[in-house]
Amino acid sequence: LDSKFHIECLPFFRILPALEPIVKIWGCFLLLLFSFSLFQLSIGIWYYKTCTFESKLQIWNIVDGGVGSLLTAIELITLFIAANKKNVSNMYPRLWWQFIQLIISIFLIVWFVLGNYWTYKVFDYYMLHHDSPCFMLFILTFAVIVVSYVAVFNLCLFLILCSVFVTKFSYYFSMGT
Repeated sequence: LDSKFHIECLPFFRILPALEPIVKIWGCFLLLLFSFSLFQLSIGIWYYKTCTFESKLQIWNIVDGGVGSLLTAIELITLFIAANKKNVSNMYPRLWWQFIQLIISIFLIVWFVLGNYWTYKVFDYYMLHHDSPCFMLFILTFAVIVVSYVAVFNLCLFLILCSVFVTKFSYYFSMGT
């Protein structure tokens, strides 16, 4: 591969200075996550106060999408600032900022569990009542949850494979082979 190889998911990534490909991959992942959160927010707003059977699904989509897109937008801004300073290793200079991100992440995990409960609680009803006006809200919410589980599974698989890969190569490099 050429030493000037860059991974770019969108054309505006060209405004970033020449960064490590892993940083650009992280930026692409954040953009994907941001668009996913905005989609979830729009689902909740679109069906707001139209479904009375399980009204918590709209609120769950609005809060999860809104807080998720806010957190992802802040991550993207932090990445752009660090990239423009050409100091990606110093992306989070303040400990209080990491604490705020931790609190928001814990909230999102608890909120995700609540959303799972509310969605699976009405699963049987919507599987029998396809003509319900809220059926599409249920299907989209269910899809968001399934995609979230798939993303977490893929992330865990990626981390396991990376740790095996790094362990394997560190062993070979330490042997001088």
